[in-house]
Amino acid sequence: MHSTELLDPRFADSHLCRLVNLWPGVPVFFFISGLLISKSYESAQNVRQYAVNRILRIYPALLICVLINLVMVGFTGYFSRQSVSWTALMVLAAAKTTVVQFYNPDYMRGFGDGVLNGSLWTITVELQFYAFVPIFYECVKRTRLRFGIASAIVISASVVANILLYWLRSGYSDTLLWKLARVSCAPWVYMFVVGMMGQRYFSRIMPVLMRINIWALITTYFAVAYLARAGGVSLDNSVPPYMFAVLCVTVLRAAYSFEGFTRMLLRGYDLSYGLYLWHMPLVNQFLYQQVLGGASVILSLSISVLIAMLSWRLLEKPILGLKRYSIRASHA
Repeated sequence: MHSTELLDPRFADSHLCRLVNLWPGVPVFFFISGLLISKSYESAQNVRQYAVNRILRIYPALLICVLINLVMVGFTGYFSRQSVSWTALMVLAAAKTTVVQFYNPDYMRGFGDGVLNGSLWTITVELQFYAFVPIFYECVKRTRLRFGIASAIVISASVVANILLYWLRSGYSDTLLWKLARVSCAPWVYMFVVGMMGQRYFSRIMPVLMRINIWALITTYFAVAYLARAGGVSLDNSVPPYMFAVLCVTVLRAAYSFEGFTRMLLRGYDLSYGLYLWHMPLVNQFLYQQVLGGASVILSLSISVLIAMLSWRLLEKPILGLKRYSIRASHA
């Protein structure tokens, strides 16, 4: 959807893209993260090992992507025309490769969609999730609350924060405070915690879900989502909690369907992180060079897949081999 909306808006308005757009990417991402990261924490011997594994997963590929992205922009001559200093570029590189990926200087406004890599703001939130997990587990342990009750408390507070964030958007979206609230974990952590609950109660949930016909479930979701959108309900990052619940059920059931097909298609490659990192730098290059239309969408996505494959084979997989343990052999 990022590719079509920026490179070929007419195609973005097609029936196919309207269907795809019923599946909001960020909520799905945060839900799956909660499921996987909580499993990673529970499997770690200690917090240090957990932290090292999280760093190995995020930072090496991120660092390479940001540096190459800056070089790509530099080769267009954009930085020279904007008279951007080396100091400013180093500040931008440092921000994008540490914890403030949402930082975007004014001099980038004229390149592509106006952000070096607009997808990276979710890494800032994701890193907060990583810190949240051990704190949450420790609080549950010390207060002796049941996992489900503690989760319900966090979910309730976060849903309120999310509703407030979008309720205040019309009047305050240009303020620094609103922007910082948006990249805090508070409005999003309920999505992550729902994923944690999915992992925690996996053995109880999945036998029930697997009895549901996957095609009937997907069709039901499409119908509910279509009717909700027709009624004016937002299905972007601010998806209502009740729609998010239906989305999670559908995603979790679909994740354990078609396993033979997906193994044959992917052949052991994990392309998720590479596609996430690389699609927007390529889209921005195409956009700045005015290479637009349906062909540019296909080309940018094809190159994104190719780079994601190379990133997995040459960088991500070897580095993940340094981890002391892995959850890949488990359900996650």
